[in-house]
Amino acid sequence: MVLERTPENVIAFVEDSLSIFQMQAQQAGIGFEIDHSAIAADSTVDIDKYKMRQVLCNLASNALKFTPVGGLIAVKVVEDADQLELTVTDSGAGIAAENIGRVFKEIVQFEANRLQGGNGTGLGLYISRGIVDLHGGCASVSSAGLGHGCTFMVELPLQQVSCKLDDKTTPDFTMAAVEAVLSSRGIRRRGAQRSILLRDENSDLLNS
Repeated sequence: MVLERTPENVIAFVEDSLSIFQMQAQQAGIGFEIDHSAIAADSTVDIDKYKMRQVLCNLASNALKFTPVGGLIAVKVVEDADQLELTVTDSGAGIAAENIGRVFKEIVQFEANRLQGGNGTGLGLYISRGIVDLHGGCASVSSAGLGHGCTFMVELPLQQVSCKLDDKTTPDFTMAAVEAVLSSRGIRRRGAQRSILLRDENSDLLNS
């Protein structure tokens, strides 16, 4: 995957990426807050905005999926030294302690997914972690356990950095790799088109 980086205004990027989810949350009776008060109005970050938007959409989409009516999703953006920190915290299903370390490392569907009747492929966080890695950043998650919500954090360097990835630890999210995993799970693509429907990924990302 090749990144096409451009300097993006942080506040505009976050608000534009998440505006649709704010509307969806309102319609679903879920609170959705975005706090960028700690960010300067002219603060920028060097990113591939289309691929990083995919990451934000994935996190927001998952939060909406697992947060009940009356719950809250809180997005916070801050600058810390030479990096940008973005967190998405929800009051939803949460993640069991034994699964925390696996969230970004393999394609899995957790107990929370089954409990909530989720039917996703489990690919979203796997691919998101790869995108963040390519930007020289870091993705992490914390949760107090099932039923206690969770917080996803994405840390990105504000300026472009050279990033040499370790093939042994970086996810392979090419279409061939994705299809191999789905095939091993007995999941088949629908029709002739590459229409693996990740809850929040576009097919053009998988073909990148």
